[in-house]
Amino acid sequence: MGKRLTVHIPRVLAENVRQLVNADPDLTITAVMARAVETLVSRLEQENGGPFPQRRGSLKKGRPFGENRGDQLEIVTGYVDEAILDRLRNAVYWTPKIRLFPSVADAMSEELKRIRKLPR
Repeated sequence: MGKRLTVHIPRVLAENVRQLVNADPDLTITAVMARAVETLVSRLEQENGGPFPQRRGSLKKGRPFGENRGDQLEIVTGYVDEAILDRLRNAVYWTPKIRLFPSVADAMSEELKRIRKLPR
């Protein structure tokens, strides 16, 4: 199955994911999230020139995603391969400008666009 990943994403994005999943019986929220995270990790590692080193501690906690932006957020949970999730945490740890929730939300948004372009 994988390791549970719970993120706060904009409510509009969560609704769009649910609509897409409800329209396609072969698609799940977990599948969208897992594919988005895999793509995000691959992109970050490519930009880095290879995998990030193992992090030396916990991820730093930051301001809640959406703070000062007026976004209404919703909690979404999915399951991601444990190795990929570890690679994502390493990338976030070693790249101070990257924040976990916004990065996953952006990746999920891109994954929705990709899925919508697929022939039905």
